Amino acid sequence: MRSWLFVVLLGCGGKATHGASRSPVALVGACVEPVADATKRLAEPDGLAASAAPDLDGDGTPDIAVPAGMGVITHTFLYVQRGACGHFVGDVGGPPQARATRTQGMSDLVVPEVSNCEGARCGCEPGEHHFLFDGTTYKLDEAHSKQSVEKPCAD
Repeated sequence: MRSWLFVVLLGCGGKATHGASRSPVALVGACVEPVADATKRLAEPDGLAASAAPDLDGDGTPDIAVPAGMGVITHTFLYVQRGACGHFVGDVGGPPQARATRTQGMSDLVVPEVSNCEGARCGCEPGEHHFLFDGTTYKLDEAHSKQSVEKPCAD
């Protein structure tokens, strides 16, 4: 009795990318132009500009942040770049800093939090918000985040 083993290899068309770095993260968001998408999300007529974000997915390609807000930044929309496409991955509210740790293949982020510091007469202890990627978007990690605290005045 003979046994036969058949192996079928299936592939997608396109160029081979030998040696090219590939991101380990599959993104679910649509391909967008970051500034146009952020403008649409805020219904702002203009005035938004892209800035550099940390390399969120570790593919070696700079990612994009689009900060928005009057005076104090109230939104920072993040986009992972794949070629000409930006993929929205969340709004972290302020300028993010990447941490050495990763969740779901994306850098964990920390954002300064100073909401209780504005107008604080006797000082303020800044806080920080931690964000983790859930496979679709960045979400606030409340367990590790800390709110800013206004310092009491000496009597």
